[in-house]
Amino acid sequence: MLLLWDCIFLPLPFAFQNDCQSKPIDFGSTCFYEARKPFVDHLLTRIDGMSDEEVRSFVETSIENHKGLVGPLNWDHVDEEWLKRLAFHLGGHRLSVICRRFVKNLSLYCSGLPDLTLLREDSRGDAMSHVLFVEVKGERDKLMDNQSDWIEFFQQNMVNFELCQVGVWSLRHG
Repeated sequence: MLLLWDCIFLPLPFAFQNDCQSKPIDFGSTCFYEARKPFVDHLLTRIDGMSDEEVRSFVETSIENHKGLVGPLNWDHVDEEWLKRLAFHLGGHRLSVICRRFVKNLSLYCSGLPDLTLLREDSRGDAMSHVLFVEVKGERDKLMDNQSDWIEFFQQNMVNFELCQVGVWSLRHG
């Protein structure tokens, strides 16, 4: 949501009922995107065309402009350097498609996200080889529909994803 901050806080009619609101009244609703569609689409098209370094710089500027402001982020839990590295390695296109998915229906797509987002910081090579989303499942766990939707989304958008099945191993002495 950091990248969409200016779209979130557009001064739209009835979006803010009082000065104490930390987000617009329609935030998280299916109406949210439609009310801001031209602004969101313009911004995401711009992000889509950014180089990796431009994306990193855009995230850095967004942090500088909004850090500490009351809004949909808990700044105590934001690792600024990690966010900049993640944006750099995802690149403009992947970052824009992920943001677009969220903004279209935040309450729906916030659930089912993978358990882990891993970043590898060695030689550049293929940028996406540096980002891996991981869903962890135990022996008796199964994927929920919303998790399957995220996996399908990642596959369609060429975002690295792994399903990690964990179990109990026993050694038998014979």
